[in-house]
Amino acid sequence: MAKFHVNAKLFLVRESIDERMDKPVKQHIAELERRIQLLSHEMMHNHKTRRQRNRIESELRVVQQALELYRKAIELKGELQRN
Repeated sequence: MAKFHVNAKLFLVRESIDERMDKPVKQHIAELERRIQLLSHEMMHNHKTRRQRNRIESELRVVQQALELYRKAIELKGELQRN
């Protein structure tokens, strides 16, 4: 029983990853930009604890890095298509 439960979870995770990979890169970029806006807005609230602010700052850095990679990928793809 437990093995089936684990396998079912792995299938759902795999399916979720596959669904995300089907999205166009520009859609990923738009989602990352929205996430940056949300996190930036969340940082502006002074009622956050130091721990909450650290978590938000960490996530913000990761999202910004991901966004930069997606933009570089689009740029590289454009360069390859021109050549």
